[in-house]
Amino acid sequence: MVYSNKAVIGIGGNKPSSFGDCDQTLLESVRRIKSLQSVEVVAQSAIYKSKAWPPESNQSDYANMAVLITVTGSAHDLLGACQKIENDMGRIRKERWGARVIDLDLLAFDDSILPNIDIWRGLESNEDPSAFVEDVTVPHPRLHKRPFAMIPFSEVYPDWIHPVFGQTSTALAECLSRGENHQLELYNDN
Repeated sequence: MVYSNKAVIGIGGNKPSSFGDCDQTLLESVRRIKSLQSVEVVAQSAIYKSKAWPPESNQSDYANMAVLITVTGSAHDLLGACQKIENDMGRIRKERWGARVIDLDLLAFDDSILPNIDIWRGLESNEDPSAFVEDVTVPHPRLHKRPFAMIPFSEVYPDWIHPVFGQTSTALAECLSRGENHQLELYNDN
């Protein structure tokens, strides 16, 4: 099979599941991504721990990682496959930013800007972090603001160039690493 597109999927969760603790649940989702016929996993990051957001939510810490894949098909097809994996693994969507067993986010799909640059810029600049559209949105409009997503992303795809900002994922991650709200550590680094 010829894989023609590169994509990065961010994976997170903060509730244990029937697959084990959060780290085991993330690894199970990677196994399921690998089993997709249209996908080849090229690289996977370490698993990191980060504080839940928003801070006042009093939720457990999150486990986060990223995988770089090559894939045939569209971003819409890939998002649909990710949502099916979430549902099959017991993801229940009750509230925005609620605790969850698993969350698969399509962070980037080649150098695509979807649904279009105007909608993307509107989301990226929106002061309301809950703003979103019911469509594939890549690159994730807040990727460059979130260490828990950008740092694992840069680990698996360091030379990816953000199609809006023109900076590599490594440069964007380095900016976040120096920030005061970094608060990211290796998951099993106790």
